Amino acid sequence: KHINTITKVSDGEKIIKSIAVNDFKNNDIITIFTKNGMVKRTNIEDYIVTRYTKPITTIKLKEKDEVINASLTIGDEVIITTKNGYALKYNTEEIPVVGLKASGVKAINLKDDEVLNAFVTNKNNEYITIFTNKKTAKRVKISEITKTSRAKKGSLIFKSPKSKKYEIINILSNNSKDEIGLKIDNKISFIKISEINIMDKLSVGGTIH
Repeated sequence: KHINTITKVSDGEKIIKSIAVNDFKNNDIITIFTKNGMVKRTNIEDYIVTRYTKPITTIKLKEKDEVINASLTIGDEVIITTKNGYALKYNTEEIPVVGLKASGVKAINLKDDEVLNAFVTNKNNEYITIFTNKKTAKRVKISEITKTSRAKKGSLIFKSPKSKKYEIINILSNNSKDEIGLKIDNKISFIKISEINIMDKLSVGGTIH
């Protein structure tokens, strides 16, 4: 069934995340992250609607900003990762719980950079896995990322050599038992996260096939 049979998706919109909710009264919280470094938390109860066919606003975006992830908050830490290879970790309690139409607060201090991915983590998430445009990947232990506070710059978890430019194309949060699908040269293959090496925070990763 196409999503347009349930609710209308406007031109220029794309689906970032879908979250299954069994009970809107259980005090769960949705955390929203944006490309330009904003974050907010909203009670799941605020998403109760009487008409499912009409979309509702979940965050007030500033010009040229967009949502990059949404997490059902099951954890006490957030990790913000950027295109230039920075990561910032801090407690979720530093993010105010606000209404649907609020813009949120600054998640990370960006300078000529943008948020690539961000997530709420818990004890089941052991690593962040970094993928580059040169078909390399590596795992970094979440425990090795220093916890600081909201709106800081963060610390480097990836550094591209000047002689050969590597670009980060995706960063995921996972554990050693996870399996992911990789699309390389129009072919999709599945590998275990455990097959990707744990490496130094400043390395570019190992080649994946």
